[in-house]
Amino acid sequence: MKTRHAAALALVGWYLMVPRSSGSEAVLYSWSILHSYDTAQACEAAREKSREEAEASLPPGALKSRLTDLSICVASDDPRLKVPFES
Repeated sequence: MKTRHAAALALVGWYLMVPRSSGSEAVLYSWSILHSYDTAQACEAAREKSREEAEASLPPGALKSRLTDLSICVASDDPRLKVPFES
């Protein structure tokens, strides 16, 4: 692997993201970033912990939050995060 390629890979971070509303099918660049992480593994661990904490805080029989279920980890260089050019 070339040094430039390895350096580029090292600059990629990870975002834990959720849609702005539970019914949102909006494009990814309009989602909210909850936190950033250095690795995909750290992001996924935080995502799972958030989901578990949200479920534990609900009273028995309550509907769980769809936002927690819809959260995802996304690489900071993911092209879906780019806002398209508007003319």
